[in-house]
Amino acid sequence: MRGYTRVVVAVMVAAMCWVPTGANAGTDVAESEIDRAITFRERLGLRAGDEFVAATFGDVDRFGNQDWGVPLTDAEAADLNHRVEIIGLFTQAVAYAMGQDDYAGMFYDQLDGGKPNFLFTGHSDRHVGDIRALANESDDFVVHVARHSMRELERVSDAILGDATMVTFCVRRWSVGSGMIVCGRRSASSSRVVPSGR
Repeated sequence: MRGYTRVVVAVMVAAMCWVPTGANAGTDVAESEIDRAITFRERLGLRAGDEFVAATFGDVDRFGNQDWGVPLTDAEAADLNHRVEIIGLFTQAVAYAMGQDDYAGMFYDQLDGGKPNFLFTGHSDRHVGDIRALANESDDFVVHVARHSMRELERVSDAILGDATMVTFCVRRWSVGSGMIVCGRRSASSSRVVPSGR
């Protein structure tokens, strides 16, 4: 579980840290660089209008911070750095949540400043207290009630994909004087062959 939690956190940080390449303030900026900066700012809930973002590339006095690969104000960069700290603060709470039978998901809402959102199918009062305790008494998170837990959804997914992941194959082997055709189905998760009777 810890390894999975680290991977989830690493992926989330990587997604937040995606940066465009090559743009320097005060130079001609390719349209693709402006588009990447717009996308970056939109995904993180920062002001992102086309003309506004294009102007940030030439305004080093106000948007001189390039720590995230796009022109930002110092306040915007500090906000994004704080969001990374939030992920670290809630690492144990995420691991706790994922271990609960009624766990239904978790995300950091980047349009709301990176606020952690947890989903459970029940017992939200108990979970709020546990998450708060694991997150150093932080109240800066939201708990939602969901209809189905991740375990329920995984069971449904496994039932649906169980048949879909079976691969039909035929092996033809010919040797001098004899021939053989073997057909069957092989599960993507197993090397066991289920004869198909063909």
